[in-house]
Amino acid sequence: MKKLTLMPQQKTIEVEEEKTILELASDFNFEIDGSCAGNGTCGKCKVRIEDSMGEREVLACRHIVSEDLILWIDRKNDNIKSKTAVFLPEDFSVDEALKTEAVNSGKRLGVAVDIGTTTVVVMVWDIAEKEVVGVKGTTNPQSVFGADVISRINFSNQSKENLELLHKKIIDCINDAVLEILEQTGNKPEDIFRYAVVGNTTMSHLFMGIDPHSLAVLPFEAVFTEGKRFAASDIGLLPKTAEVNLMPNIACHVGSDITAGLLTCDVLDNNFNSLYIDIGTNGEIVLNAKGKILVCSTAAGPAFEGSGIKYGMRAGSGAIEKVEISEQGLVIKTINEKEPIGICGSGIIDLIYELVKAGIVNTRGRLLSEGEGGDRIFTLYESKEKPVFITQNDIREIQLAKGAVATGWELLMMNAGISKEALDTVYIAGAFGSHIDLEKAKGIGLIPNVESEKLKSLGNAAGTGASMGLLSNEILHRAEDIRQKAEHIELSLEPQFLETYSRNMKF
Repeated sequence: MKKLTLMPQQKTIEVEEEKTILELASDFNFEIDGSCAGNGTCGKCKVRIEDSMGEREVLACRHIVSEDLILWIDRKNDNIKSKTAVFLPEDFSVDEALKTEAVNSGKRLGVAVDIGTTTVVVMVWDIAEKEVVGVKGTTNPQSVFGADVISRINFSNQSKENLELLHKKIIDCINDAVLEILEQTGNKPEDIFRYAVVGNTTMSHLFMGIDPHSLAVLPFEAVFTEGKRFAASDIGLLPKTAEVNLMPNIACHVGSDITAGLLTCDVLDNNFNSLYIDIGTNGEIVLNAKGKILVCSTAAGPAFEGSGIKYGMRAGSGAIEKVEISEQGLVIKTINEKEPIGICGSGIIDLIYELVKAGIVNTRGRLLSEGEGGDRIFTLYESKEKPVFITQNDIREIQLAKGAVATGWELLMMNAGISKEALDTVYIAGAFGSHIDLEKAKGIGLIPNVESEKLKSLGNAAGTGASMGLLSNEILHRAEDIRQKAEHIELSLEPQFLETYSRNMKF
């Protein structure tokens, strides 16, 4: 056994030799970005260590621990805070029968859980009072096995033990968060009456311990989409007697997090045309054409969350989140006003908009500035040790992501036979959607170019919808109505897909 000291916490743990730092991060649940699932290709797991060879930076997925060392983890997922802000609709009421049942049982508490690919948010509610008792947001501990769902599906498919590990990781994560909230608020697990859980379709399968491999191979089918109700003891949640409601998925890559988000807006209203766009680790889009519900998923999110971008990163301290280019020059703003170490999604959208406006990038995505050796780059922050710049390849990755999202909402609208002018509201869901400059997102064609008053940021709509399902059985029934009513459109099979995608690659 060797001693590993985590900084700045100054916490020392004993660890097994001959394991990588990334493997130990999985064992002891400390946060390291494992975007490429430990293949050594993304560079996102770079950490600072000190051992007998001195202080230096290494890739956590490649450095094997063979002696005592000190470890600094500089990058944190500061986007968690924005995901823990949940506000119920003003006209929402708790199910009276449910409230009575909870009070009579002596168990007044309920837990709503939003299992994101990147972030897990656990919300403990007082069911009778319709009040939040406590909220805990944390990085999904499965992240060390890959930033995206396909990486985790591939990992789970390698062995039964890997599937069980991913399942255990998320159950332990939820239990730990619940226990922390209860301890801080003077409550105990036995006070919990029930759970409501949402997540994308892959997260829902892993939560249940169900093999998700069919989600990643043709014909891309989920093992289940319907909502499920069972005892907490069935999967290891606390307390064993609590009832668990896993809300329904819609399709292979349109999960219960989207179902929950749709419950917060007018998707079942036959009098409106609305578009719901969630740009997260996965991009999901829903069109309500006066009661006709069409849904699709797009391979978009990883680029906007930093994956595949040379200096891309999640929304953490030191991430460039705002960019402006004027006659006076370049102005950047970082999260927590720290020294720049990378750029996150909101900064990427700002940057592309500003570069196109300034003529530094043309509408086809060609970067017109040159770097050393002919490599095309645009420097955001100059530093001999840690410069931050964007490359031509980065811009191509962003084009692919932007083109995928735009193609999604455009093809749904083509299917329904409506124009963007006919849209009453465009909802932008997710914490990422709350931070981006919507006007700049319109400017690069990421979202429809509609009047500003038609754009509405929903924040963590999935967490809000999960809380509504926790507090109302009627909401759970409405969630099933959405699942049954929604029609999934497989974009790649649409006749106009390639033409539309090619056109939407332009800025």
